[in-house]
Amino acid sequence: PVPLAFLVLPPRYCHLRPPLVLFLFSDCRPEEEQSDFVTVRLKINHSDNGKTLVRDQFMLLNAFGQLYSIQSLDYFISNIKLRNAAQNQHYTEVASYHLVNALQNPGETVIAIRNVPRKKFSELVSSIGVDSIANSKTDQVGDLDPGVGGMAWDWTTGYKFFAMTGRWQKGAVQKPLVFHI
Repeated sequence: PVPLAFLVLPPRYCHLRPPLVLFLFSDCRPEEEQSDFVTVRLKINHSDNGKTLVRDQFMLLNAFGQLYSIQSLDYFISNIKLRNAAQNQHYTEVASYHLVNALQNPGETVIAIRNVPRKKFSELVSSIGVDSIANSKTDQVGDLDPGVGGMAWDWTTGYKFFAMTGRWQKGAVQKPLVFHI
């Protein structure tokens, strides 16, 4: 595979920095062996300052100088679109909801987008979370199944878009850390 794009997304939520590094790969077989459709693989590296995240290890530092660890880090990537504005080409993934468990394989989380037309795309557009239509009901299947991944709210209809749990430490004191959006 050949990398088509490299994108670093360093969101800053609540003085925490759960960054994502995203690589986009495409098919590079000889043209005579290529079909009209390809599988695009989004490779996500979950790291902080170049170090791959490790479950329950106090290696992260927040804006207040406090160490924290991550026990779980889950989020949805949805509404994936590939675009080439210069050539007016686009592709929108159907049923585009991917639940990412960042610590399952933090160095190489892969999302496969199948049946993408073989065209040149220069942009990747997506959302973190779930759109309002899918968020208003929980009779879903696949990654949106409320019984999978613990991302459905238990007090109302809808989903957690981003969920991180762990512990933070100041001196000798450790406290629980829960962050849900």
